[in-house]
Amino acid sequence: MGYPLGAIYRHGLAPSPANVTLRHIVSTSFGLLFGLICFGWVQMGVLFFVTGVCYVMLLVVPSNVIHVYTIVFAMASMSVAHMYRMMVDYGGWHLDFTGPLMLIVQKVTLTAFGLHDGVACQEAELNGDQNLIKFTEAPSLLEYWSYNYNFHTFLAGPTCTLKEYLNFVDGSNFKATTTQIGNRKSEEKSEVKPPVLFGTNSRAVIKGWNVTTSLWLRRVCYDRVPPSFVISPNMAVWLLSAMWHGFYPSYYLTFVCCGFITEAARKMRHFLSHHFQMDPVRKRLYDLITIVTTLFFTGFAVISFQLLFLDKCLQLWRYVDLTMHKWVSGGGDNGGGGVVVVVVVVMVAEDGGENNGDGDGCGVGDAVVCLVCMALNYNPLFSSYFYYLPFVVVVVISGIPARKGTKQFKDRN
Repeated sequence: MGYPLGAIYRHGLAPSPANVTLRHIVSTSFGLLFGLICFGWVQMGVLFFVTGVCYVMLLVVPSNVIHVYTIVFAMASMSVAHMYRMMVDYGGWHLDFTGPLMLIVQKVTLTAFGLHDGVACQEAELNGDQNLIKFTEAPSLLEYWSYNYNFHTFLAGPTCTLKEYLNFVDGSNFKATTTQIGNRKSEEKSEVKPPVLFGTNSRAVIKGWNVTTSLWLRRVCYDRVPPSFVISPNMAVWLLSAMWHGFYPSYYLTFVCCGFITEAARKMRHFLSHHFQMDPVRKRLYDLITIVTTLFFTGFAVISFQLLFLDKCLQLWRYVDLTMHKWVSGGGDNGGGGVVVVVVVVMVAEDGGENNGDGDGCGVGDAVVCLVCMALNYNPLFSSYFYYLPFVVVVVISGIPARKGTKQFKDRN
């Protein structure tokens, strides 16, 4: 129904100052109708409660803390919903209100951060993207409701910012908006891009998969984590992503491993890539090697995401990837007993126990995350921690700080 409605919305209700209110009403009405058909009044009531509370906070909470209050409340509500789903449909894949709620969490937090940036921050304190999406006044109730429940994005996304949505509805500033966000707009048309299959590093794969969610994580987490925070911005993003998805153990197994793989990939690229840039042949060889390596390690970590249950994940890892473990360790069934201590020592010693300020490297917090992850994942399927050796190598590499003055590691992008 979305396609014919979109055609009617575009041509029958063309954007103009006279049609703005009507476009909001029509967009919201059909979005709510879709929701009621799919979920019923009770589950939709949960969504109304979350958006209602977040809107009231926009009006009454001081702008310097509105973003904190909103993300805490929204993520807490999301967590309760995920736990309820696990209680009534553990391990199931039935469609329910948690899917749209995950998108609403993105929208309400982006709105709160945009208001915070527009009112409580100076332009010089913000990066280019934050200056682009900020605004100085809270939206009207109709605008807020339309943004969250419009039939275009309510059920499956993708998410845009409030400012982009309002520009879409009223048609104002269209040329300027197109010019400013044109480079990103083509990426946002699809949630999956080709780099997810042929990315030369884990960052390219991440940017190519679930594009607008990656943007949301960057806007509300990666760009906001201070250099002195207990864990790196990279690991903070992965942990927030895991919590946003739910509480199945496999999510945390996947995302924590991906966090360390991402850090390690950055450092390996820093140490090795310049050796392959002399001529096109070497560069193509380097790209081929990194594509294969990225697919190998990413597949190893991400397979658990679909399996949900920890015992199934570890069993599959053992059966499928035992060859990689032997390759890294040199074979045999011994060793690795004291490797966790080595990981913590290397990570803390190499980085001084702190985040090094450029968004790379790991500190005490990341080392603790590593310990918890390994402790939770220990299973009788494995005779020792030997089977975690590949990730130990990855974590050790990720703990090596970048050389100061290196352009690649000054630029957190």
